[in-house]
Formats: sequence, structure tokens, C-alpha cells
Amino acid sequence: MPSITNVPVKTASKGSDHIMTYYQTGPVIDNKFAVILQNHGANTVLIPANTEIGTLHSIEEVDDNTIRISGDEIIPEDAVWEDSLPNYPESHAPLTREQLMDSISWTNCTLSPKAKELLQEIIWNNRTAFFEYDGNAGLYNGDERLNIELATSELPQRIRPGRRSREIVIEIDKKVEDMLEKGMIEPSQSPYLSRVVLVRKKDMKWRFVVDFRAINQLIKQQSHLIPRIDRLIKEASGHKYYSVFDLKQGFHQIPLDEHSRRIAAFVTHRGIYQYKVMPIGLTGSPDKLQDIMNKVLSNIPDCYIYLDDILTCFQDKKSHIRNIDNTLARIAEYNMKITLNKCKFGQKNAQYLGYIIDFDGIHSNPDKVKAITDKREPKTEKEIKSFLGAVSYFRRHIKNFSTLAEPLYRVINSYSWTSAQSDAFKALKKALINAAVLAPPNHTASYTIYTNASFQDLGAALTQKNKSIAFASRSLKPAEKNNPIIKLEVLGLVHALQQFRPYIYGKHAKVVTDYKPLLALLKNKELTGILQRYQMAIMEYDITIVYLKGEDNHVADYLSRTEFNAILLNEDLFEEVFPKNEESNDYSICYRGKRRVLVPKVPREELLRRFHSYPLLGQHFGFDKIADKFCLIFFWPKMLEDMKRIWQNCEVCWKVKHQPTNLAATNTKTIPKPEGIWETLNADYI
Repeated sequence: MPSITNVPVKTASKGSDHIMTYYQTGPVIDNKFAVILQNHGANTVLIPANTEIGTLHSIEEVDDNTIRISGDEIIPEDAVWEDSLPNYPESHAPLTREQLMDSISWTNCTLSPKAKELLQEIIWNNRTAFFEYDGNAGLYNGDERLNIELATSELPQRIRPGRRSREIVIEIDKKVEDMLEKGMIEPSQSPYLSRVVLVRKKDMKWRFVVDFRAINQLIKQQSHLIPRIDRLIKEASGHKYYSVFDLKQGFHQIPLDEHSRRIAAFVTHRGIYQYKVMPIGLTGSPDKLQDIMNKVLSNIPDCYIYLDDILTCFQDKKSHIRNIDNTLARIAEYNMKITLNKCKFGQKNAQYLGYIIDFDGIHSNPDKVKAITDKREPKTEKEIKSFLGAVSYFRRHIKNFSTLAEPLYRVINSYSWTSAQSDAFKALKKALINAAVLAPPNHTASYTIYTNASFQDLGAALTQKNKSIAFASRSLKPAEKNNPIIKLEVLGLVHALQQFRPYIYGKHAKVVTDYKPLLALLKNKELTGILQRYQMAIMEYDITIVYLKGEDNHVADYLSRTEFNAILLNEDLFEEVFPKNEESNDYSICYRGKRRVLVPKVPREELLRRFHSYPLLGQHFGFDKIADKFCLIFFWPKMLEDMKRIWQNCEVCWKVKHQPTNLAATNTKTIPKPEGIWETLNADYI
């Protein structure tokens, strides 16, 4: 490291009582050197251990081991000398062919040596498409520009640059100078100001960000052109060769309309500037980037674009290399730039938009999954929302996602962490680790849909030749939970058809259900109300409904099995009825065709009473309906006799069934406010 002896003395003042200065007293030896601190004030200064007394910067070494700033120029004492250091522009002399080839990453490339040589020739012929070639930033040379229209004439609230640390000020200065040199920004006097924020990146460097949230409220919304991620990855799966490209600062490669520049202004400690290119975070920027990239790479088969991420794929090697050539040629033609060292060529699979896609289908990305499964239990509502948002990204790979996540959604606005939430948290992480591989659809083969509905949620699976294509699920709305099972089963079918519409619309599909009355629905000509509307929605599709017994319908059985786990294991019912001694030998799982809990004598009566009145289970329904549901979960000898004895003597049920009809008017009184569902709201005797 060079000496810093000749650097002008830097001062740091604290109040008016003292001024401290420091300077180097000797050369650098083994990366160490000594400094002397001088107190020019009248008071004693106490400096605690580990106090930062200065900032060391790595600089270019020159011949005489000193820094010569500005030659004979007189530099004021308060000058920021770091700003006088030379900038290192990213642009440089064009690389030679050998240098450019060294930037290529051939990791996991499956192309033959001959194919690699052909690909290298293609890369060199389209070398201006790569940022590494000359270091020049790309700038789209087409006619399109981002044109921003304001929805109101209202001016935003005036803002001023906040107080910044010295490190932040230096970084802002460097970034502003760099963008001015590249022609990305220009000085401005616009009243539409936004604040600058610097964010640490993983490599500990700073990212320059402008917070446009206040300005975005004033901008007229534009049509959304960004494609659905699930559609892109589904269409891109099932190929043998993949190549991935990434635009170098893709947003900044799109020019901003001159009239719109004033809206993209920001304020710094050194003045006001406005963007000449499209900034990140401004309303309309993502849609415009997507629109332009769609035009740049139009008519290239099996080329998929999501903002600045480009994926090309093909079934055969020759066609895939031709696709790469066409893609690079278009990028170069429109004066845009991609990052060569981030490109992946000729791989069997591709990491794209958070997933791994290959010939077999769509896989969840282990790196993304690990980042989620390593998370600790949420401690706040915000952390619950963050976890659900992350795991929801892979929900199409998880059967019964809504059922598993329901306990967490229940407390999303009022944090209350119990064993129910803890079980759901662990179950979701386990399901994410064991997430299913979704096969690519065969557009010439027929589809099969499995549906199931419960009093908690709806579930569906789309398959093709026993391969999973997609899953869909959602929790029931509060009003929907009061519907009879026939409406829920039909709602489940409608939900499945809507979710799988991109696959099955215009094609014949078979629907498999374990609810036999569903078969007669399409033939019934006398339906009314909501069932009639459901019927009309179903008739839009070419489907055949097939009944399969629950014991034979393994998919529907799986879709519904988690319902009882969600209701019972994740609710407080078990905790209230059964003791918490986990080592007790009185409890066991009983197998005889179906898995049920063998209940000991002590809690049986309390369990029956609670189950009979529980809002999501018995709800004081008829004996047969509750008994069928109860017998699916529990067992003990002579259970039916106990059920009749307890439930047929229920006081609430008895009052409902034996209402007196000769009450005198003088006995009428105000009815208390109901506290739960199925309780009396009001009554009149006329």
C-alpha cells in the first residue's frame, strides 16, 4: 500500500471545544503504519478503545509512492480529496477474440466440442451484443420510448436531501458522476422530486436506488404486459437444451421520453437530476421493458422473456444453436447488451424465475427452498406474511396448500402463535422439501382432473397419464363455509376448471370425483340460484364426470385427508379434551381399512359433547350427518350407543326441535345477541 504522507490534513471537529487532526509518521510496513493525533483544543479529549479515527482507501500506486493531487494547484483545507482520485470508467478498448472467449462459462454445458466451436464463432460474430466486449452501456435504438402520463395536476410534497454520513455522500457523488458521464441523467429543475436511497448488496457494495413511491401515486396506470410466471415455466419445460441470457441493467437500456424526464427526477446533496433512461421502480417501467423485449425477440421460436431474463430452449442441438444465433443477432441489432459471464449455454436444465426446468418438468429450486426452510418460526405478523409469501411462490407444487397454510392465514392480522400455527409451519416446510415435480403438458394427450371439497377448502389436481401437471387449492370464504356439501362439491369443480382453463379449454377432459350426486348436475334442467350459475359455468367446458369410490380414488382421498388434520390437530379441540401427557399409553392409532384414533374411556363423553357443538364439525347437525364424520376419525367399542346417549339429549338440539307454539304475548322479551353460528337471531309470534 502506498504512503499517504502528502495527503492534505483532514480535520474532524466535535463542538467548539476541540479540534483533532492526524497524519502519518512513517511508511507502510506489513500493511501497518503509525499516525499521530493532535489536540488543538483547550480541553482534554478521551478516546475509547476501538474508536474509528480515520478512513483508509485503496488507491492506485504511482512511481514515487506518493499521491500528487492537482500538481501545483492549491487545495482548500476542507476539500474532499477522494473526489480528486481518477475514476475508472467501465468502457475500455474492445477485447480480442481470445479475451472474450475467456469470459464464457461452460459449466454444465452438454454441447459437443464441435458444437462449442460453432457457438464460439456465433458469439464472436455477435460480439457487440455483450457488455464485456467494450464496456459500453446498451441503449435501445428503436423508436419506442417510455411516455409517462400524470393522472392529476397535483404536485408532490416538496422534499429536501436528508443528512447523510460521509460514506453515503461519497457513494452518491461517485454514482451521480458515473451516470452523468454515461448520459443516463442530466441536471434538472423539476418539482417532481424523489428521494435517493443506498442499499447494501450481498458483496457489500452500494446499490443506488430512487424511491418513486410518492410519484407513482400521481402517474396514470398503464396496461400490464408482463406474462404470468407459471405460464412461462410450464411452456418452457420439457425441452432437451436450454440457454439463459441476462440483460446488463436492462431498465437503463430503454430511453425515456423527453417530456417524461421531469417526472423521473431525484434530489441529492449536490442538486437535482432527472433520468434520461428508464429507471427502476417507476410505474410503467416493467411493462415498457417487457413490451420492447417482446418486439426485439419476436418470431424466435421457443424464446421466453420475462423483463430482462431471456431463455431459449429446443429439442435438438442444431435448432438450439440456431436459436442462440438469432437471439444474439437481434440483441446486437437493437444496440442492447447482455452480460456474457452470466450466460449459460446448452444445458440440460435451467434455473429460471426461481424454478429449475428440464425435460422431465418443473422442479422447485433447492437454493430457494433452503432459504425458506432454514427460517425460524415467525415472531410477528410481518414475519408470518413474509413466510407465506415466500412459500406461496411454490404452492402449485404442494398438494392441499391452502389446508396446510390455513392456521397461519388465520392469525395473519392478529398474531397468536400456538401449537396449531407451529404444526402448520413445520408441515409447510416439510411439504416444500418434498414438493412434487410437475411434468410438462402433452398437448395431444387427454387430461384428468381430480376434485375434492370440504368444509375448510377446495382442492384439485390436473394429471396426464398418471403424471402431475398442476395443483390448485384455496380456503373457503366465511360465507361459503355455511353451504351444504352439494354446493361445495360443485364449487370445487368450478374452481378446478377455472384454474386449469389454460390447459383444458377447447379440449376434452375427464373429471374424477368421489361425490356421486355430482354426476347428475349437468343433466338437471330445473336448477335455480347459485347451482344454476355453477351449471352454466361448467357447460362451457368439454368434460365427462366419472364417479370413483373414495377408497379407490386415491388422489381425492389424499386431497381430503388433510382436512381432518387441519381441523383437529391444528385446533384447540384436542388440547381441551385430551391431556397433554405425550408419553401416555392410553392413546393409539387404530387401523382397520382406515386410520382412526382409539379413544380411552375418560375423555369420550367430553369429546362427544365438544365435537357435537364445535362450529366447524358437528354444529348441532342431524345425528346421521355428525356420526358419519365422527366415525371417520375416532373409534372405541360400543361408540354408537354413547353417541346416541349424548347427542340425542343435547339441550340446544332439544330446544330447537320442541319449540312451544302457544306462548302468550306478555311473555315476549328481547332475545340476547347470538354468540355463534346456527344460534337464533330473532323470532316473532303472530
